Amino acid sequence: MFTNFFEGEFWQAFLLSNKFAFTVVIIQLFLSLVLAIVLNENIRGKRVLRSVLLMPWVIPTAVTALLWMWLYQPDYGVLNYILKTLGLKQSLWLGSVDTALTSVMIVAIWKQMPFTTTMLIAGMQSISHDYYEASSIDGANKLQNYYYITIPFLKNVIKSTTLVSIIENFKMFPLFWIMTQGGPINATTTLAVLTYQTSFVSMDMGKGATIGVLWIIFLVVFSRLFNSVFKEESFV
Repeated sequence: MFTNFFEGEFWQAFLLSNKFAFTVVIIQLFLSLVLAIVLNENIRGKRVLRSVLLMPWVIPTAVTALLWMWLYQPDYGVLNYILKTLGLKQSLWLGSVDTALTSVMIVAIWKQMPFTTTMLIAGMQSISHDYYEASSIDGANKLQNYYYITIPFLKNVIKSTTLVSIIENFKMFPLFWIMTQGGPINATTTLAVLTYQTSFVSMDMGKGATIGVLWIIFLVVFSRLFNSVFKEESFV
């Protein structure tokens, strides 16, 4: 029983969880870094923009899921309406094996970007302007300042936010359950969804508990490896 279980749906859900978590975090980190750099500059209305930026983060996850389900709705959803207006092929979004996972990824990135961006902005503002002034005297341009000063000083912030984001996305449950419930055809059945389905839908508490224990072990081992590879750096 357990042999077939771990050879099939468990590993599929495990790999899907990893694919979701790492894809979301990589894209989210890149976009957040670009956005943080822009919002850290002296641009007009940046305080208002920072406030607006926080909106996706403060909206409850259930509300976020319902909002995007409406946007993704195949018959009267906004996204398909835009595609139809442009003369492009409409999509099932959450109802297709090819697009369901990507659709949830987009929602996760949209919701979590404010947190990562805020952390990066806070890190940027803690960097002394003396470094930038010294580099300007040496003839460095803005791009060189970002590469040689900003990014190195943000390493610890990036490390912390990346680890937290990976863990959060690996155990993501509300978005998946509200938007897809693991479908279509297990295309979005992550470990979190599989654990819930096994424990509370199939009422197989033994399997559900086993998945949960393995899940915890993986996250603990991953966190230790991550911290050992990306060690804290101190700047004087």
